[in-house]
Amino acid sequence: DRLILHNADGYQVFNLKDKQKENFSFSQNTQNTSIQDLAIYGNNMYVLDKLAKQIFKYPQSNNTFANGQAWLKANLDLASASSLAVDGDLYTVLDNGQINKLNKGNIQKFDYHEPYPAIGAKAIIKTFASSKYLYLIDPANQRVVIFDKAGDIKDQYTSLKFDNLLDLAIDPAEKAIYLLNGNHLYLLAINE
Repeated sequence: DRLILHNADGYQVFNLKDKQKENFSFSQNTQNTSIQDLAIYGNNMYVLDKLAKQIFKYPQSNNTFANGQAWLKANLDLASASSLAVDGDLYTVLDNGQINKLNKGNIQKFDYHEPYPAIGAKAIIKTFASSKYLYLIDPANQRVVIFDKAGDIKDQYTSLKFDNLLDLAIDPAEKAIYLLNGNHLYLLAINE
């Protein structure tokens, strides 16, 4: 029910229910300076900061988020992390293709089946609380990979048209994926 907006003037939180917009700064009580990715889960926003090699957790405060704190407790090098997703657990994907699963700042065992070829740099991972799957775009290999939460590959989709994959969004019923590829938006139906 919230969107995070970013432009040259900074960040804003837009509340979809009351249509209100508030300015937001990531530097409140943290060393958070470089935003690689972010995700909202429950009443918290999680921010991946590659330079600080940390994930910051910002609790909701009225219509925005405030007083972010370092969340990552594990010794995990996030310098090459490209994306994060949260569903109660938090997942990161690194430029070497490694997917990490964390809970309360600690690494959890996650034995996923690595696809062939291996996941390349700048991959983006998404999921949501009621989802059965992890969705990943792999721009280096022009594909979409879907894992179940146990780490098994459900499906892979490739296309020569996936030459500039930038982001994805998942239909809440998990029957389709919206892919942003350069200036084009593709709708990908998911196999049952």
